[in-house]
Amino acid sequence: MVDSKFDNLDGSFVPEDCRSIRKRLSSSLQPELIVLEWFRLQREEANGKNNFIENLSAHYREGLKHITGCPMCQEWLMASLPPEKIERQRRLAQYCCSGFFCAVEEPKESGEAKIRFSMFRGEDPCWGIGKRWSFLKFCPWCGSKLPDSPFIAEDT
Repeated sequence: MVDSKFDNLDGSFVPEDCRSIRKRLSSSLQPELIVLEWFRLQREEANGKNNFIENLSAHYREGLKHITGCPMCQEWLMASLPPEKIERQRRLAQYCCSGFFCAVEEPKESGEAKIRFSMFRGEDPCWGIGKRWSFLKFCPWCGSKLPDSPFIAEDT
């Protein structure tokens, strides 16, 4: 039985391993989460790290690695959400956690105080909350050490 939710956009044949991985990932994760985790995997691999992928269950690890190497499944995944949601997940994957992402990029929507980055006195990296410079060194939500630069460059 064919399930069109797991078919290729052009109607072409979907190999059984692709269909199986698409079904397994979709059975336990919403499309937004699959896209987010895939972007996080790409970020880790680009930085030569594998901490993130090693912390995932074998079930997700296998599926996300398959998508990374399969253009057909990448196309299927990118078609699972509207472009603005794909872009949000791409940006979110650059941050240490969703709490910090929301405070930096979506403070009005999340009800959080705006967090911003600046070079204090032009030389010291500083993360500020609201209108105060707080010199945050660690994320208030996940405890990760904050970088000495914005998570995403201003021009992207």
